[in-house]
Amino acid sequence: MKKMRLIMSALILCLVFTAPLQAFGLEQSGGSAASISLESDKSQVTAGDIVTVKVVVRNADDLYGLQFRMKYDTDKLFYSGVTIHNEYSDYSGTKVGIPWGTVVVPLLRKDASDKAPHSELKIAELQFTTRSAGSIRFEIEQHKAVTSEKIAAGNGYEDLREIAMTNSGPCRLPYPLHHRFRALRQMFRRGCRSSKIKSTPITRSRH
Repeated sequence: MKKMRLIMSALILCLVFTAPLQAFGLEQSGGSAASISLESDKSQVTAGDIVTVKVVVRNADDLYGLQFRMKYDTDKLFYSGVTIHNEYSDYSGTKVGIPWGTVVVPLLRKDASDKAPHSELKIAELQFTTRSAGSIRFEIEQHKAVTSEKIAAGNGYEDLREIAMTNSGPCRLPYPLHHRFRALRQMFRRGCRSSKIKSTPITRSRH
């Protein structure tokens, strides 16, 4: 385990988010571009729901290491945990930044020699509980993926070849329409009640 922690530490250094990416270290996977995306087990949410967000990688050959940072709204969501695909491990390296609403997950394939391609790989699942009502949004802010192939990095050092991987964009879950209408109706009723003016009868004086 101690040896694996050292390996993981070294890999994280290779996976440090860099911009711009070094073009000579990029590899295009197969015939289709590799991509990373977020998918939810729910189409819409209300307060108190448990939401599972899947991190899906497609068309990535020899995906040896992956690190991503997910952004979520801490006012509406409570982070519960992460489940990793059984071919990979984070070796207790996942970091949660609650004040900023971020989860950073570094992943390493357990078997470096297993280079079997995956057209689709649900590499991780993150669980959240909704705190309050309203539409919510998940987004991968940054990511970096590498193969197990080593390349020269200069000055006698080696690096892992990076995979060119596109981000499919944020995952949005709308607030159910009937709950919106109910909230608007309640607001309208409260507004009507507060705007009522007590009338006083008008008496005419007799002359």
